[in-house]
Amino acid sequence: MSEIPDDIMDTARDLARNAGWSTSGDVRDISHALFAERQRSDSLKALCDEMAKALEPFADCCQYIEDTDDDEEWAKFRLIVSDYRRAKAAVSSYRKEKEVGNG
Repeated sequence: MSEIPDDIMDTARDLARNAGWSTSGDVRDISHALFAERQRSDSLKALCDEMAKALEPFADCCQYIEDTDDDEEWAKFRLIVSDYRRAKAAVSSYRKEKEVGNG
């Protein structure tokens, strides 16, 4: 596992002290668990950012659509192929994360 950041080590020491645990093994276990959760959280935040970026062109397009057939045709051509590819990649990434239990 990577080196544990100082803020996580400080929190782990505080938690161990408050719980009445004093061994270095307790602090190590707590710090590794906290660090793993931070990495998981960071991964999920990045995934959310990727999904939002992929959805932006679709959301932007909605301001011009009035639920008419002409507007639906306009929307089909307003989005570009890269928008669809970015959306597909974001969904694929989400599905992959979900398979491994992170999503």
